[in-house]
Amino acid sequence: IKGSKRIPLEQIDSRLSELDKTKEVVTYCASYECSASKKAAEKLAAKGFKVKAYEGGIKEWVESGLSIE
Repeated sequence: IKGSKRIPLEQIDSRLSELDKTKEVVTYCASYECSASKKAAEKLAAKGFKVKAYEGGIKEWVESGLSIE
């Protein structure tokens, strides 16, 4: 997704400094079948981030006709 930052779930804790706490963070995964976006959102919320999980993932994004880089 244009402008997004790819941070795998297992790297979130070590890469928190790459995220801006003043902006809302939207987590996503490959598809609606993946639970990593929800787990990532929970981790970030516990660290004080404003966060939402986009549970449709890249699969739904592309199927909706939206572009990816």
